[in-house]
Amino acid sequence: MIEVYCGRYKNPEKCNWYNGCTAYKIGLYRSAVKLKAQKTQYNRQYRVYEDGHVDYRCNRWTNGGILRSVGDEYYHDCETVGSMKDDTKKKFSLLKLWRKKLLPRLEQLANDINGIIWYQHDNAGAHDNVALVKFLEEEFERRGWIFIPQPPRSPLTNVNDLQLFPSLSKAISHHPKQWRHGKMYHMNKDDIWTAADDEFAKMPMELIAKAFITKWTHIVPLIHEENGRNSYVNDRKKLHSGVRCNFKTNGANGVERIDPTRWIKSNKRARNTLTKNLHSQ
Repeated sequence: MIEVYCGRYKNPEKCNWYNGCTAYKIGLYRSAVKLKAQKTQYNRQYRVYEDGHVDYRCNRWTNGGILRSVGDEYYHDCETVGSMKDDTKKKFSLLKLWRKKLLPRLEQLANDINGIIWYQHDNAGAHDNVALVKFLEEEFERRGWIFIPQPPRSPLTNVNDLQLFPSLSKAISHHPKQWRHGKMYHMNKDDIWTAADDEFAKMPMELIAKAFITKWTHIVPLIHEENGRNSYVNDRKKLHSGVRCNFKTNGANGVERIDPTRWIKSNKRARNTLTKNLHSQ
């Protein structure tokens, strides 16, 4: 998933987020490469004795059942890198992902709504690769889109970290591959990916919309109030935004205000901002 705003304004702050918004899913991608099995592979099975003792030193591969046959495609999890010169290496390139999947998807989205893309780029790890950042800056500038880096040590300014990843993690913990018959089961990497893909497909659009509204109507004003610091995260009361009780699903992949004339059970900051917006209209 990536955080992206698609609209008709050069700056999302010009939008009236208090009225609601529409959400779009860009994609969920596994940090892996697809390979073809060169030989038949078997599940691992250890030697278990009658007294219950397990010999982990003796692997009986053929007795564990076939894992994959010759020619079967499978995911090989690998290191995530910003870019790479040698495509033969088994690494997941973010630049390649952007070029082949993300940019075409965003272009289609921008054309569908006749708007522009405003994108907040993660500054962590492979995302900070020089070649990747330069490529994205040039591509966004050529299309008239907006590209900005995420502020340092500010995960709550990213809707993925703010709301979507925690929600996805909770949903996966209740997925049938992990929780069934009243018991918690161990999941391998393929099971985790299957569960994540399933739950992402089922993730309600209004959840994504509310994440953006929470960021722009609550988190951003908090940062301004704290003079650019992130000390607000130490006060749990300040993180309550009142978004859930003020918005409802609009039936068009987004949310809208329940009552445009008032902000229900909201904090003082959001209520004051709303009052200013209503007076200015």
